[in-house]
Amino acid sequence: MKMIIGPAAEGEFYFARPYLNERFWKKLKESHHLSIAAPRRVGKSSFMISLLKNDKEGYRCIYIITESINEPNEFFKKVYKTLLGTLNHGGKFKQFFEDVFKRLQITKISMTEIEFGRNEIDYYEEILLLCREVKESDERIVLMIDEFSQTLENIIMDQGREVARNFLHQCRELRQDLNVKSKISFVYTGSIGLENLVLSIDEPRSITDIGHFSIPPFSSKEANDLITQIVDGDPILFEKEERMYFLEKMNWLLPYFIQVMMGEIESICKEEENQKITRGIIDLAFERALGNRSYFEHWLTRLRSIFKGFDFSFAKEVLNKAAVNKGIDYFELEDTIVKFNINDAAPLVNILQHDGYFVKDEPNRIYRFNSPLLQAWWIRNVVI
Repeated sequence: MKMIIGPAAEGEFYFARPYLNERFWKKLKESHHLSIAAPRRVGKSSFMISLLKNDKEGYRCIYIITESINEPNEFFKKVYKTLLGTLNHGGKFKQFFEDVFKRLQITKISMTEIEFGRNEIDYYEEILLLCREVKESDERIVLMIDEFSQTLENIIMDQGREVARNFLHQCRELRQDLNVKSKISFVYTGSIGLENLVLSIDEPRSITDIGHFSIPPFSSKEANDLITQIVDGDPILFEKEERMYFLEKMNWLLPYFIQVMMGEIESICKEEENQKITRGIIDLAFERALGNRSYFEHWLTRLRSIFKGFDFSFAKEVLNKAAVNKGIDYFELEDTIVKFNINDAAPLVNILQHDGYFVKDEPNRIYRFNSPLLQAWWIRNVVI
């Protein structure tokens, strides 16, 4: 079987959704700057790689990850180094860059590395200067900043809310600067919901200029086509009725979970020397997947990292109730809010939804787990 579990999918392992790329470019043209919103394991990184490898004419996609950064100037330093290396490519602005090298005492520059000899550089101001001086460019830069939300959370935790607010305002001013706006589009992604973080420090106005782009889970047809791609060239037979049973059992059709399950199915078929996938094999594959903590442990680890104290206790109990009772209704949620004395539960519930733990079922007025797999794992390993 042809699949990859864990790392971002590329090349023959990537299941392309061309309409998403088209929708992305249309939205970027309309909004200039975007925030990519999607739950964990939906394939954000794979999607960004597809954009990198399939640039639209007139655009140049650049990718950086800022997950470990916890200080504003370090963030702007990484952005500046990336832009400097990108714009210097080809020597089009030779005189300007020679002046920059002297002023900042740059000792080494390449597309992946820049070394500065001078300390105490205000990289925010350097970005503005760079974009002001480099007036002409054949391509618009699309700077995709992965885990920007994590960077913001790091700054909130390590530097304080006021520093984080100032950082957000600097980012907005950078996007609004005419010289920057004419050359660069910023695309922010991350596992943490940016909107919820910004609301937590009372700065919603700082991101009102950013458009929203969503990456949805797979449709049934897409999931079925992915399975066809996985088993292509393999002698194992996966017939229509068994596929429908598999997809109904999965319910929440994320490429990660589909490939996890197909990996378990492949192992069972080899062990049993069976080249036909049956419902019994599918059920056994689910059981085996639930016994592998590495598939799901990060959901619990993530919960511990984003919630502290009573917030964590509240979030855990809400998920426990949703898992055991196949959902938690609005009244029970309100009782849990009172139990843990949560002043404002809306941001906490929004984070649980954004991160993909559960979804609001409006007609039935309940929150239920997105993934039956995660729900079953949660009951066995967290609720106990």
